[in-house]
Amino acid sequence: MTATATTIPLSSVIGLAADGYIKVDNEIIYYGYIVGNVLTDCARGQANTTAASHTSTTAVFVSNPPAVTVWPTPDGSQTYTFVYWRLRRNQNAGDGSDTMDVPFRFIPCVAAGLAYYLALKLPNGMERLQVLKEQYDSAWQLAQDEDREKAAVRFVPRQMFM
Repeated sequence: MTATATTIPLSSVIGLAADGYIKVDNEIIYYGYIVGNVLTDCARGQANTTAASHTSTTAVFVSNPPAVTVWPTPDGSQTYTFVYWRLRRNQNAGDGSDTMDVPFRFIPCVAAGLAYYLALKLPNGMERLQVLKEQYDSAWQLAQDEDREKAAVRFVPRQMFM
């Protein structure tokens, strides 16, 4: 496949959407539709990648870049910056039967609280008690703050006419 090709023949298109993105080597390519096993209406070098030549044995991967819908639609009169906040969670290794049913953001708080309460029971734990209590309170505050709503809220009174 040359760097300017607008059609891409594949051995199979099973699992591909009617239109979308694929990744070949380091290039992301948009395809408009599929005819048989050929991707057509291709736009090469998407998402700041460079169109390049590829051999016929190169693997093709499905690329699903995130889609964001912004409302109200920004106009072209100024430059906008899209800022987002992401929280990523590690997957549990167990099957769920031995895992506590606690929101994951509270797990550090649970561990800090357990350390604090164990220090209360140990004969030499009193010397660490103050530090453990501060860690527990800090972890609790961090976890609790994640429950607040971060979206703008607008309240409009309902007007009813009869």
